[in-house]
Amino acid sequence: MRLKDRIPGDFYKLFASKYRDNYICFLLAIYEETTRLYSALCLTEAECRAVIDECMEAEGLIPSEDEEFEEGDSLVYSPGSTRFLYNLAQWGWLKRDFDERTNSYFYSFPGYSLTYLETFRKLWSEEEDLSHESIRSVYSLLHTYLTDREKDVEILADALNASKRLLQLLSNMQDGMRSYFDELSRQKDIRGIQEVLVDEINNTDSRKYALLTSTDSFYRYKEAVKEIVQEILEDNEARRERMERELTALQPESAQALRRRKNIDRSREADSLVYETLREFDFIEVKYNRLIEQKAVFAARANARIRYLLREGEEEDDNLMAFIGVLRRSPDQEEILAKLRESYALTALSRVVGENSFYARRDEKRAFEPAPPELPAAPDSSDLTDFVVRPEYTQKEIDAFILKNSRGGAFSVTEDTVSGVADLEKLLFVWRDAAAGDGGMRITGTDSDPIRKFGCKYTKFTMEKSENSDD
Repeated sequence: MRLKDRIPGDFYKLFASKYRDNYICFLLAIYEETTRLYSALCLTEAECRAVIDECMEAEGLIPSEDEEFEEGDSLVYSPGSTRFLYNLAQWGWLKRDFDERTNSYFYSFPGYSLTYLETFRKLWSEEEDLSHESIRSVYSLLHTYLTDREKDVEILADALNASKRLLQLLSNMQDGMRSYFDELSRQKDIRGIQEVLVDEINNTDSRKYALLTSTDSFYRYKEAVKEIVQEILEDNEARRERMERELTALQPESAQALRRRKNIDRSREADSLVYETLREFDFIEVKYNRLIEQKAVFAARANARIRYLLREGEEEDDNLMAFIGVLRRSPDQEEILAKLRESYALTALSRVVGENSFYARRDEKRAFEPAPPELPAAPDSSDLTDFVVRPEYTQKEIDAFILKNSRGGAFSVTEDTVSGVADLEKLLFVWRDAAAGDGGMRITGTDSDPIRKFGCKYTKFTMEKSENSDD
């Protein structure tokens, strides 16, 4: 019979009770106290009540007369811990047995209750860091199989499950990172940003990410896993060859021959599990690199939001933002903008005291004189250096990038050209040099359809060597 079929009908009343959290704390405390026993397997009724009383005192719980205590046996009218203990036994969370030798009741946990209790223990305790433990556990399981004389295939199955859990952990971490930066970008004041940052510092996902991205955790064990996988495959191949040679000298239907065939089949099954584990690690590496790239993109968006709030102030106190909102909803938007543009073009504020002037009493009233509009000055070529992207890559790296994406002597940009943020930056330098005529390359064609990747978009273009190039 399945454990699910053994659950009584009143089992789920615990989740409908207003003392749900208290019941769960009582169950966890009784379970921990049971595990500490040396001379007995279960707690007596008095010991269970003592544990519940201790929990109630720690939480300051004073139960009120509730309907859930007013039905059934007369024990429900008993005060304090007895009522909670009785309900746990009636609902099926605890099993109540009478011992004739000691003339007392003992309480134990059914199997289905232990399944829920394990989940409660994980939810109520601080979440443990699983990223480093999962990587290390995969390595440990593979090493155990390599040194095991029996070559138990179940060890490799556990290693495959551990790698799948690690991949799921990275996916959950990716979703958590996206929601965190979205929440950070939605904040409208500095105080809200500070609260989000403080919560992130205390968040276990942040510690997981810090440990996962360290050199000693991920890359070290990733390379070690690949090395030990290669050793396992070579060892299994050598064992199969040896057993196949031994099989030819045995009788086909003998017990030793059957044992050899079984070991050969288990060796092939082990190779299949090892290959699946290695494939999972390839997926883990891709998702890990994607996680780092996404963090850079999300952090840039959040940083832009923070800098905007620091420079422009809070949106609620910004009259300009309120004016823009009213202007957008106004049917006379164009007329208002035209009048505003004319007034700003013909007039200027009269300043009695400027930033660099001394105080002086005004003895005359000057007539109003409209000031001519100030035309924007032409940009100086010397100032353009402030807008030039500083190169962070050597010319050798940029040339290698051009050579990698060149076909038939022509450099062409496709959807596969950019595989990361670094490639996007190198493409920017290539476009800058080609547009300026540097590097002996010239742009020969562009495409109007942009390519969107990593939160940015770029245009397809091709370029070839100039005719007057010396290269």
